[in-house]
Amino acid sequence: MKLTQLFWSFFGLLVPLVFAALFIPRLLEQIGEERFGVLAIAWGLLGWSGMLDLGIGRATTKLTASAIGRSDFDSIPGILKTAIRLSMVLSAGGAVILSIVLCVGANVFLKTEGISASELFFAAIALSVAFPFQALSSTYKGVNEAFLNLKAISLVRIGLGASTFALPLLISQFTNRVDFLVSSVLISRVLAFGFFRLCSWQCVRRASNAVADYSSDVQSKLLVFGGWFTVSCVINPIVASMDRLLLGTMVSTAIVATYALPYEICTQCMIAIGAISTIAFPQLSALLVRNHHAAWRKFNQIIGLSIGLISVIGLALFALGSTVLTVWLGKPASAESTQVIQILALGLLPMTIVAISIAYLHACDRTDITAKIHFAELFLFVPLTVYLIQTETVIGAAKAWVLRGLVDAVSLYIASIYVSYSLRDTRPLAASFET
Repeated sequence: MKLTQLFWSFFGLLVPLVFAALFIPRLLEQIGEERFGVLAIAWGLLGWSGMLDLGIGRATTKLTASAIGRSDFDSIPGILKTAIRLSMVLSAGGAVILSIVLCVGANVFLKTEGISASELFFAAIALSVAFPFQALSSTYKGVNEAFLNLKAISLVRIGLGASTFALPLLISQFTNRVDFLVSSVLISRVLAFGFFRLCSWQCVRRASNAVADYSSDVQSKLLVFGGWFTVSCVINPIVASMDRLLLGTMVSTAIVATYALPYEICTQCMIAIGAISTIAFPQLSALLVRNHHAAWRKFNQIIGLSIGLISVIGLALFALGSTVLTVWLGKPASAESTQVIQILALGLLPMTIVAISIAYLHACDRTDITAKIHFAELFLFVPLTVYLIQTETVIGAAKAWVLRGLVDAVSLYIASIYVSYSLRDTRPLAASFET
């Protein structure tokens, strides 16, 4: 793992955090807590985009990285062409279904007072159109990740981060209508799609001039890998975003802001781990083709590095969370927000183990394990989160997030040990992707 790779991966995740710190307080002041709460829910729901293409983006990274590990560059154009065609068909069909669900659900379930039904309806339409572009972007980004084209990814992420927060702030200077604010999400995702597409094809053409033919064999491998990943993509966003959704439906959209701001600070502190896992997944995928023992050692080295880094960040956030909120908002942080950020800071360590363990399991082609764990958690943490929100509102939501991280971390690391043990004295698992 080279320092330049870590720099670009980290830089591309850090700069959007700076944009968030600069623009969110002004945006909150400009549009108010209720409308900001709806916009925050829209940002959170974009995590559902992965389910629209049946995990094709993640599978593309896996197959491309494995091909690079085998030096089979001529197969890569066909992998990309097959992946994009699948992603287009699946995401378009999924977007139609989601648009119906969102249009009905926005008016029925969200508790709003100053937002009209028509605003929520058109906001749901704009968000639905953004989903396919987000899904296609993940496929093109997956190719860039496999080639470790981290500079290009970072530059696109910086532009996406700027537009995500700056566009709604710009729009709010003219109107506070929720549908126009959410439309900024669509604009930013279309722009990111265009740039990711350009960068991915440049990587592929530099590697090989082979004809990019659609392959039914590659299609099967993408669907098998992505099928289980899709289960996680369906379930994990429900579990991950249900704290904000439940606060918005059980209490009010206004209180979402009280929770969302500390939540954004804590989750954005995971950018260093995101930078590491972005590099780890394709590297482990390529390494497994040659030596799964070396891949296991590499995985544990990455775990150790990540734990050391996030421990420092978590302790600093626990001690200085109130100060960070006060400086960010430009006014004293409420007691509730301070307590929320301290609780969430405790969850950073287990969430770090979760992120790296998932990268290893996916590199081992064991998306089924992560999917089964997420499926089991759905039945455990949805009722638990409902109960804790009923009893402690935002404090309860924060506790549920930390508990989920602890269970996830233990389960996934034990699963990683099991998979590593099962690979002893066997051929590299990634060889099953050979074409």
